[in-house]
Formats: sequence, structure tokens, C-alpha cells
Amino acid sequence: LSMVVLSLSYAYYAKIRPHASSSPTPLRSSLPPPTLTYFDGRGLGEFIRLTLSYCNVTFTDNRVNSDHFKANIKSTLPFGQLPLFEQGDLRLVQSNAIVRHIARIYNLYGHSLHEHALVDMILDAVMDVRKLRDPLRYYTDVSADIREQYIQKYWIEEHTKWSGHFERLLIQNQKASRGKNSGWLVGDGVTVADLSVFNYFSTYYDEKKELFVGTPLLMGLMERVAALPLVKEYIVKRPPKASWDL
Repeated sequence: LSMVVLSLSYAYYAKIRPHASSSPTPLRSSLPPPTLTYFDGRGLGEFIRLTLSYCNVTFTDNRVNSDHFKANIKSTLPFGQLPLFEQGDLRLVQSNAIVRHIARIYNLYGHSLHEHALVDMILDAVMDVRKLRDPLRYYTDVSADIREQYIQKYWIEEHTKWSGHFERLLIQNQKASRGKNSGWLVGDGVTVADLSVFNYFSTYYDEKKELFVGTPLLMGLMERVAALPLVKEYIVKRPPKASWDL
């Protein structure tokens, strides 16, 4: 009986969650405009801004400095960290939790439990590779030689390894969908997995495009996401990188 109930429940769930498209439609239209609070830079807040913009959500982009955060906000947060997403009575932190919440509302999570799991896997993988690159931002108190060694190790080893991982996922999805997915990472349409990979690699894609020559499907994904009208519009109008952005 429980198996039957689960099947019926999922069948209903699937009906109200159509697959992601280039024009995502919210499950609820009565949600109040959200506010995103983060520092005046890209960092962990940029993926959320990008996702909200792609979903055509009007939101307050509340950018604060470190002093204001420490004096007025930090002690009010569950873990003392930004970004902070507020919508109605919801107060949510942790960047991937915020993005997953938005994805569930705007149908950017795939159209099955199988695809939800794959999207989650990719979101977590991007956080893993991000942690490998983050030290590039903070290695300011070491010698130039040591910093340069770490930077070269990232470009030569880590970028090659991780871009290869995402290339293989694109190949696998293409095979699984018999070439009908148009080059997305999961299923046959845009998900937050695509936005996540794009957001990460776009920090240096234009400046170091030669690093992507060996991963043509990943290059295709980067170009495809950048060409989405709402993504393109956001990228054109967003503020420049902060001094601490990579």
C-alpha cells in the first residue's frame, strides 16, 4: 500500500512540476519579492543573484560591508554567515539551500527524483571545486613564489580535472537522452546545475578560454547559458567584480 501511495503522490507531484524551460514558471505566484543580503561583491551571493535573475524574480539586492554585517547582522543569523535570503516569514541561509529552494519554486530542479539527485550531486561538486580555488583569494601573506606555485597547480591540475568531470557528465546526459537534451547537464532543459557550473567557470572563462579547448561540450554549455536572454541581461547590467573577487 505504501508503494502505491508513493507512486500516486509522485505522479501528482510530477504533474504540478513541469520540466525546466528557458522561461521558468513559478509554482506559486503569490510570493512576496525576496531580499538577498550579501557583501558588495560576487562570492557566494552571485549564484543566487544569477538564479533569481534567470527566473525573472524582482528582488532587493542588499549589499553590506563587513563592519555593518558584524555590528548588525551576524548575531541574528543561524550560523553567523551570509548570504541571507528573506521572503515573507522565511529567513534562509547557506547558499546551496537558498538556490535549491528557488529551484523547487521555479521548476529548475529537473522533472523526476532521479534528476533531482543528479542536480544535487552537481551543486555539491561545484562547491568542492570552489574550495580548491578559494585559497587563490587569500594567499596574500605568502611569498610570490609560493602563491604562483599554487595558482599554477590550480590551472594545470585542478581545472583540467574538474572541467573533465563536467565534460563527462555532459557526454553521459547526451547519451542517456539520445542527443535530445541540447547540451544540458541534467535532462533535456535548464536546471540550476547548469547555472551553477556556468557561474563558477564564468569567473575566468572569457580570460582563459584556451583552458576549455579540450572540453567542447562544457564550452558549449558556457555559451548556451550566457545566451539565455535573462542571463545575458543580468550579466550586462551587474556591478563589476569587487577587489576580493576572483
